[in-house]
Amino acid sequence: MTTRLRQRLLTVFTVIGIVTTVLALLVGAAITCTCASREEVPRRTVLELHLDRPLGTPGSSNPLDSVLGGPSTSWVEVVEALERASTDDRVLGVVAYLDGTSHGMAQVEELRDAIIAFRASGKPAVAFSETLGEMGPGNQGYYLATAFDEIWLQPTGAVGLTGLRSEQMFMRGTFDKLDIEVQGDRRAQYKTAYDRQVERHMSEASREQTEALLGDMRDRMVEAIAPRLRDDADRARTVMEQGPYLASEALELGLVDGLAYRDEVLAKLEQKVGGDAERLYPKPYLERAGGAWDEGTAIAVIHGSGPISRGPSSFDPLDSSPTMGAETVVAAFGAAIEDPEVEAIVFRVDSPGGSAVASDAIWRATARARDAGKPVVVSMGNYAASGGYYVSAGANKIVAHPSTITGSIGVVAIKMVTRGLWNKLGITWDTAQTSGNAAFWSDIDGYDTKGWADLQLWLDRIYTDFKQRVVDGRGLTPEQVEAVAKGRVWTGTRAKELGLVDELGGLSTAIALAKQEAGLSADAAIELRMFPASKSMVTRLLEGSPDNSDDISARAQLETGLERWRGLAAAVRAAELASGEGGVVMAPPLVVE
Repeated sequence: MTTRLRQRLLTVFTVIGIVTTVLALLVGAAITCTCASREEVPRRTVLELHLDRPLGTPGSSNPLDSVLGGPSTSWVEVVEALERASTDDRVLGVVAYLDGTSHGMAQVEELRDAIIAFRASGKPAVAFSETLGEMGPGNQGYYLATAFDEIWLQPTGAVGLTGLRSEQMFMRGTFDKLDIEVQGDRRAQYKTAYDRQVERHMSEASREQTEALLGDMRDRMVEAIAPRLRDDADRARTVMEQGPYLASEALELGLVDGLAYRDEVLAKLEQKVGGDAERLYPKPYLERAGGAWDEGTAIAVIHGSGPISRGPSSFDPLDSSPTMGAETVVAAFGAAIEDPEVEAIVFRVDSPGGSAVASDAIWRATARARDAGKPVVVSMGNYAASGGYYVSAGANKIVAHPSTITGSIGVVAIKMVTRGLWNKLGITWDTAQTSGNAAFWSDIDGYDTKGWADLQLWLDRIYTDFKQRVVDGRGLTPEQVEAVAKGRVWTGTRAKELGLVDELGGLSTAIALAKQEAGLSADAAIELRMFPASKSMVTRLLEGSPDNSDDISARAQLETGLERWRGLAAAVRAAELASGEGGVVMAPPLVVE
């Protein structure tokens, strides 16, 4: 046997050994988790919530989280654990750790509702924060904190209540310097994604709707803060306008109940519940206690998060963002329709919009479910706007949080004509084509007369179709829909007043409505069944993938992401060379809806 052959065999066996060891460790971890799930919940337990960390969403979390230590708890698990714990005599109370938080206003309302429902059981819920905004806003964090019985703040912390602000960037000046011509149109004036490319400041319509959104959210926060200030709404509004506050100021105003360090707060909670209590996070608690929605009549849950696109759903690890792929969501609806045990479907939508074609495909899936006798209830997250509302419009019922941003019934198409930029860089283009309208999709040349007319017809068709979906789904007249359309966004509160949603609330409200639509009693036991079913990393490794599709998909996502960043870096560098200024972000050639 040659030395080279021996070295190769040694390498092969070493790799096999490493892979075997890793698999053994993963299987061992799975067995350990399974064994842990068989443990009992301690007789005296306090549920411990880390709401100062990002919370994952089932079906759209980063696949690298389990390896890199990212979000291990989803917001659904937090809500379910609180619901289960409210009726569990072994759970004596809840302690949660908060900060300025970036969960989004609607998700904060989801968590607030769950905490308030837990408190209705008579058990204490205590919040502790090192700081509610460290040299930054703490509005959302404090809004969440107001749901608890007690708020404790570290003595060196702060409460970053400063009111709400929207900052919008406009690219027109940069495009002018780069000789990039923006061409496109919208339906209609409130579709402000268009403004950000072609204007230098907010249009009158943009300012009107932005101030209305901020005003609605401020009113919700005032409503939440007022009970801590003797139910004085005017004082609560003034306090919001005059922040931020140091810890001592927050205590004097009554915004917090006391100043203490974490260990001191935990000791106080121990005394409150009678001492000698163990703390459990939501995931291990549910594994041991069983979930609130583990047994009973099956109700399907389908999550759709992120921009809407054709193809499968995906997660971009480079910018930690999910994509709602029509192929995946439609297949999930199909599986739920075919499952004879599923009586209703809850569709959780958290999306700012996306492809009109993909949105229509998902809308069709909701219509098929209704035709099959399986009612669909949409539960809206932080966003369900534009395409996010399109996919929701056909549901039997729609539930939104008061601060959900929804509506935006409209369409926008934009392309950047870059010939001038290339000329500045000394790069010239020449073309050959087979027809007069072949340049319709080009970002080198703009629309000619026919191309512009075709674009208008295209936008009119999509806008008309969108409005008709709302007319059919919501039982509104075309005139009523036109009045609330034009691309305008609304908070959930306003959307309910306008007939665009049916109820205000979160997942629990959607489940209650799904029971009602399915003819079940309000107290009927249910099993929430996720479609498509999620698989653990261990399961994927043990099952394998005959066509290596998982590996190919992951590699394709990574390569696409890297290519995107390479392209962006090149565009930024070109802009710097052309204008002498940095910080330029190039918009995509075409954005629809």
